[in-house]
Amino acid sequence: MINETNRANTVCLQSVDQASTYCQEFLSLTTLKVILRLFVFAMEIMKPLISTHSLAKILKERVSTPIIIVLDASWHNPLTKRNPLEEYRQQHIPNAGFFDTNECSDKSSPYSVMLPSCETFEEYVGQLGIDNDTHVVVYDTYNGFRISSRAWWMFRVFGHERVSVLEGGLTKWISDGYQVTSTLPTVAEKKFKATPNSSLKVEFEEIYALMKGGKADQLMDSRPRDWFYGMDYPENEKWKSWHIPVPSTFLGLSSSMMTNSLLSREKNCWLCLRETDRFIKPN
Repeated sequence: MINETNRANTVCLQSVDQASTYCQEFLSLTTLKVILRLFVFAMEIMKPLISTHSLAKILKERVSTPIIIVLDASWHNPLTKRNPLEEYRQQHIPNAGFFDTNECSDKSSPYSVMLPSCETFEEYVGQLGIDNDTHVVVYDTYNGFRISSRAWWMFRVFGHERVSVLEGGLTKWISDGYQVTSTLPTVAEKKFKATPNSSLKVEFEEIYALMKGGKADQLMDSRPRDWFYGMDYPENEKWKSWHIPVPSTFLGLSSSMMTNSLLSREKNCWLCLRETDRFIKPN
């Protein structure tokens, strides 16, 4: 009887050990899947550009670590009479906030949309629910990159590297069949601490010194070509646009980057590298 009991206990212990092993293997496999999923997520989200497909997948799966905040960073030339905030209220990516370039600027400057102080930037993005652990995805409604890339740069200037631009912007998001909404998100304010990176901006005095020394050949103007040549504004208009008078080796033409030439009009996104070779040539 005792032997039978011992055998039963042994079988029971073996079953427990097997169950424990199975549980450990299952948990290990589950953990591995989570780790791989987060790794793929990190590889996608840490790039300067993120595709509409990747963002839609991440938002659908609701990956909670790290936290993602999507922002409509649209801004329009005042002459267009377009109101980016009103357009955002009419339609935007679900749960996206609005990054107001005019509001997040140095209002004491006589010039428009100049970089704000650290304190202003910290307070503003904190109100958008962003802290230092948040990954920010910015987009716009103008060619999909030109304005949102400025917001991307602003975050980088203030030391936040967890930021990506949605390639193609809202236009491509909609054309790819993804949902938009007019429902405004509810955001909990967070604490953001800026760590300025002065290497990402150049002051007027530095540019002027380079010009006087004849060393400003690599200064590029990324605005539309018409803005560069001052052809997009009526005469005597206060917003009339020109460009900094420096020589350029870019394309052998001018210091305008002609960024529209680097875009695929059909897809509203950047051309691949082999397609840009004809525009950008090494000196």
